[in-house]
Amino acid sequence: MKTEYLFPIDKTQGVAADEKTFRNLLMTSSEIEIDGNFICYKNEKYKYELKSYVIGDTDYVCHNFSMDCDAEFDLDNGRLKTYQELLRKIKQIVGRHSKEYEVLWDDISFNCSQKAYPLIYEIENLMRKFLTKFMTVNIGLKWEKANIPNQINKSKNKDKSTPEGNGFLYRLDFIELKNFMFDPFPRNSNMDELKKYISKKQDIPYAELEDYIPKSNWDRFFKELVKVEGGHLAKKWGELYQLRCKVAHNNIFTPADYARVCEITAELKPPIEAAIKALDKVEVPEDDKEFVSETMVKSEKDELSGRFLEVYDTMVISMILLYHHEMANYRDIVIPENASMGPVIMELRRNHYINDRQVGILNHIEQTRNLILHSTTEISPVKIQSLIEEMQQLIEIFDDMIVNRQGTDEFI
Repeated sequence: MKTEYLFPIDKTQGVAADEKTFRNLLMTSSEIEIDGNFICYKNEKYKYELKSYVIGDTDYVCHNFSMDCDAEFDLDNGRLKTYQELLRKIKQIVGRHSKEYEVLWDDISFNCSQKAYPLIYEIENLMRKFLTKFMTVNIGLKWEKANIPNQINKSKNKDKSTPEGNGFLYRLDFIELKNFMFDPFPRNSNMDELKKYISKKQDIPYAELEDYIPKSNWDRFFKELVKVEGGHLAKKWGELYQLRCKVAHNNIFTPADYARVCEITAELKPPIEAAIKALDKVEVPEDDKEFVSETMVKSEKDELSGRFLEVYDTMVISMILLYHHEMANYRDIVIPENASMGPVIMELRRNHYINDRQVGILNHIEQTRNLILHSTTEISPVKIQSLIEEMQQLIEIFDDMIVNRQGTDEFI
């Protein structure tokens, strides 16, 4: 196991200005001794190398430090554990004087990534297997051909490098697999139709509005068969996605990261396998099959702005339903027929269903939506993702208010 660092240090600090004083710096810890080419720590010896370079005409010297542990990779190996402990101590000591050090090589990270990848690969392809089998067996053999041409940019279908036998779902990204399963969306997202429906100003049976309430495919089809909470499963999948990105992008992957991959995959594997076995019990009505296919296709979009607009539509429907319910006694209120949600936002605030902070967020979301639709202005992906998360939180709040008022046969 080899680990290599580059430590730049300002010589004017009067510390570690050359190789000798760098070694002296390490030995400021009473637990560290240097014996020739070896560093001694807690009755263990590890070979090290050190080369120092003056950086041009600057006041900086760069220490190229590497160390080896001649133990096989095993996180339970005592010698390797002591080695990791020594590395942390060295980074702590030198880090006080070198804030921007670089990790040039890390065999522990390399081995942790190697161990984690098969676990991630297995769980990812179990999810692909589950969704592929569901779409093919429960929705229909030709679901892809029947829906994709008119629904999406077929860029993924044009990828000739995809091996024969790997269908549409095997061209989706890891996180896009989650979107189909767990993202809530309404069966009917026609806002103009909903506004006209509500504008009749009469009591509307809840059953007729249920299609506008966002629900996930997990809640619609699978939660009764697989005893796991969808939000929890989605959260774990999102966390696993972040860990997968660290492996894929060759970022430092720590033993703690590897341990987390083991925990999450061990937790997710049983319910996904149970879902696969339970597919023959899932019945999708004929009227729902086209709808389910379209939601799968929409989940393929990798444009963040497209994702923003989808979540925005869901949020607006939740707001309109809440607006209609809470404002039912105000018969002079007119549902806005244009795209602006300003009047709805202000009425909900006036009646204390949202606070000033939420008003600010909603106005910001509205402005961003208009920029996406009507402007060429570039918007930071980080900002868009942040607003998507804000909208998802607001959807939960609005939907909780709606659901808590479903105690009668009628919605209002």
